[in-house]
Amino acid sequence: MLNNIIWMMCWNHVSDTTVKYAVFGNSLGSKIMFHYLNIKSVIVWRTFGIGGFMHRNISQNKLIVYPYLAIKMFFSGNWKMLISKLNKRIIFPIWNNILMKQIKKPRKI
Repeated sequence: MLNNIIWMMCWNHVSDTTVKYAVFGNSLGSKIMFHYLNIKSVIVWRTFGIGGFMHRNISQNKLIVYPYLAIKMFFSGNWKMLISKLNKRIIFPIWNNILMKQIKKPRKI
């Protein structure tokens, strides 16, 4: 169980103070928190970890994954990454498509 909690600390899914309370505390609340963190780690790993739901479906369901990642970046405050991804995936392909159509148009003489 401790291995799962350490994994969550490494990937920033839980704060250090919460883990310290759960691991080193002797109260009933710390024991409940310890089991809660273990259950949370299993759910998070099955969703986001290697072989999890998102990892298996990332190449198949892009209509679901791209908005999910955009919302995740928005709420985490990762604005620069969100703007660069939007430019790379949406803005630049649209502009390239428009420019290519203008280049391929036959000109009237």
